Amino acid sequence: MVLYFDVGDVLIKDCMQIKFPLLAAKYGLDLADLQRTRKKYRVLADSGKISDPEFWRLCLQDLGVVAQADDWQLDSCYQEVPGVRAIVQALKAHGHRLAIITDDSREMAENRWRHWGYDGVFEQVIISSDLGITKPDERIFLHALETMQAQPAQSLFIDNLESNLQGAARVGMRTLLFINAAQLQDDLNRLGFFDPGSRKV
Repeated sequence: MVLYFDVGDVLIKDCMQIKFPLLAAKYGLDLADLQRTRKKYRVLADSGKISDPEFWRLCLQDLGVVAQADDWQLDSCYQEVPGVRAIVQALKAHGHRLAIITDDSREMAENRWRHWGYDGVFEQVIISSDLGITKPDERIFLHALETMQAQPAQSLFIDNLESNLQGAARVGMRTLLFINAAQLQDDLNRLGFFDPGSRKV
């Protein structure tokens, strides 16, 4: 069985939800206006069309602000989703194969890798900006299956957004909506992922 995890608000909290209020306070901006610029430009960064610094510059430029270099520094904004690391490590210890499918810019993916410590835990990290394809496009899930040489019916995708799960389901993958670590643990227990006799659920 291969388990694929999303990153934002599953493994690591959405750092932009932490950064945007800081920028709004710094420049006296309306937070809702700033959040709207995210919707406008983030898909460009996640699909590899612009860099992460350029994303932040464009967001602030739309609101009449000239961005400074520290405006796109996110190190202080990376926070783990409580309880998920222990679940991931337990899955690994039970012999399950793990991978990531994430919508990320190249820069953010690298930073998240460094902060989380993916090495030795996840076999592969499938990043939207490397492919020019974002979720829920079916092609990113097909690529993930091919990369891990996994069959859809023997694959489970975990994400906090129903729309992304629908994309995975369309290629035959099993899906699980993430709410919090306690719910995830309960659902994985129910599905038999921690039962040595049920590893091929």
